[in-house]
Amino acid sequence: MYSSSLTLAKISDPVKIVNLIKSQALPIENAAFPCYRLYVPGKLKSRAELRLVRAEAKRQGRSVVFTNGCFDLLHRGHVHMLREAKACGDILIVAINSDRSVKTIKGPNRPVLPETDRAELIAAMEMVDYVVLFDEPDPYNLIAALNPDVLVKGGDWSTEKIIGADVVERNGGRGAGVAVGGAVGLIPPRQLLGDSPIAVGDPFSRIRFGWAADTIQAVARDRGYPFAEVYRSYDVNEDSLSARIGFDVQPGARARVDSVIVEGTNAIAPSVVRRMIPIHRGDWYSQRALYESQRDLYGLGVFGYVNVGLADSTLQGQDSSVAIRVQVAEARLHRVRAGAGFGTVDCFRALTSWSASNVLGGGRELDLTGQVSKLGAGAPLSAGLQNSWLCGALKDEPTERLKVNYNLTASFQEPFLFPRRTRGSLSRSGRPRSATQA
Repeated sequence: MYSSSLTLAKISDPVKIVNLIKSQALPIENAAFPCYRLYVPGKLKSRAELRLVRAEAKRQGRSVVFTNGCFDLLHRGHVHMLREAKACGDILIVAINSDRSVKTIKGPNRPVLPETDRAELIAAMEMVDYVVLFDEPDPYNLIAALNPDVLVKGGDWSTEKIIGADVVERNGGRGAGVAVGGAVGLIPPRQLLGDSPIAVGDPFSRIRFGWAADTIQAVARDRGYPFAEVYRSYDVNEDSLSARIGFDVQPGARARVDSVIVEGTNAIAPSVVRRMIPIHRGDWYSQRALYESQRDLYGLGVFGYVNVGLADSTLQGQDSSVAIRVQVAEARLHRVRAGAGFGTVDCFRALTSWSASNVLGGGRELDLTGQVSKLGAGAPLSAGLQNSWLCGALKDEPTERLKVNYNLTASFQEPFLFPRRTRGSLSRSGRPRSATQA
């Protein structure tokens, strides 16, 4: 293992300190950790190389995101912006102003860090796919050459001031950009737009536009934001036949489930209802879980009405809690069915069943079913119909086989067996060994 010690004693001149550090030749890379690379040369590309990357991405149907900056004094705001930029597409290209470009726009005393250092710092970030340096004061020509799908700048830049926005808008004469604001740092834009029915390049449709807003709202509410709202806007440019659409997500406070209130039960215990739903105290709120709870409670077969929703109308503060209200109305817990029919082989037949729900108080179901056939032809309920045209198929049946067929079945179902959606069933049936002769 490499080790080194360095003493800086009473050296007031900072130049001497730097020279002393350099004289020690301290290695940046530790051989004991080969997974840490000293530099990432594969990410630094020329403009010509990135045009090939862009062409290949277009062929594969992958989206390219572009952002730029000096990145002279790197801070966590840069990291957050790059993370959000990566979430907007598949390939993130970061363009960095060269030393000459920085001096032009910020003065002769900048940059603090040379372009090689700034490029290596940005390239070392996992979310960055490629880095390119440019000498111009702005990246307009570079954007025009690469023609990215998405152009990203920090929140302090208005759309009108983003250099190259007009290039992206002219891309194909269709939806030129989709911007999601308001939820940065809370929900990645890729997750919000993942199932959206509208995307860059699609024909603009107001119906799909509204549908997309509803989808974004559902995604936010599925991730713990029960009162998330989405405000939408669009701007159509008739000259370029393009449209810029925007969704402003106001997520509100994120909330966990504090309690589940069950109302309307009588014979069925509230604990049975809570056991059958995928909502538990301490879980993050999920609108999808509310829909699943309603479906599963209807599937239990003991409720004629089910409604699952929020008991709270507002939230106070951050990371608050909400109560879930489950309203039910019990259906008939005992049911009787009866039926009759006719068949050329079975002659007359009948069926009756009796079922009871909430047996033993746990939503369990007991079902007793009886079936009988060959009525009017088989002993001991024969009326000689096997000799008539009605049941003539039984005319040649041997006497020892010409008996009434019956089937008795008892079934017991447990609605909650280990995993919530696994149901257990135990049944027992009995029947005589009489059948029609083949």
